[in-house]
Amino acid sequence: MEGGITVELATRVRAAVNGLADARLTEGEWVSAQALLDALGAALEVNDVPTIERLHGELASLRSLTETVRPGTVVCPGCGFGNDRVADFCARCGQFLTWSGEKVAPSAPPAAPPPAGAPKARPGLLARIRQRLAAERDPASHDPPPPPRPPAPAAAPVPRPARMPAPAHMREMLNRTVHTLDAFTGPA
Repeated sequence: MEGGITVELATRVRAAVNGLADARLTEGEWVSAQALLDALGAALEVNDVPTIERLHGELASLRSLTETVRPGTVVCPGCGFGNDRVADFCARCGQFLTWSGEKVAPSAPPAAPPPAGAPKARPGLLARIRQRLAAERDPASHDPPPPPRPPAPAAAPVPRPARMPAPAHMREMLNRTVHTLDAFTGPA
């Protein structure tokens, strides 16, 4: 069929649909997946290639939500891919990252409190020099500067919505979509 869906496109779409079969998404993401599959089925019926291409990208983005983002990476705001922290462009979609990516900080274990009865930490060299200079300028003020404030407590992590495997009705829908794509590619 000239101008219709190619075997290559059908194969890519099929891979994205098959990838969703094993995905663990939130309930809202499964609702989005269902809407995408409905639209994909309609586009396949009429061989609407631009719509099929767009829906393929959206299905692939849904699948990328389930990938683990390593600490110290920059998350692409376009596709959610975790890129190396020195990357300027997303390795998956090519989007510019420098000012738009969310930096994911590595999780460091909390510092252990000093043991009871341990000597207090001595101020650093610069702090001691500043104290001495201040005392020399104003002999009346021999009081050391107040101790630094303790760091603010870290905000409690926001719980992520539960991720679940594809519900039964979604598995059926995924299977029907793969069956439709088999008409273009032949069974895998």
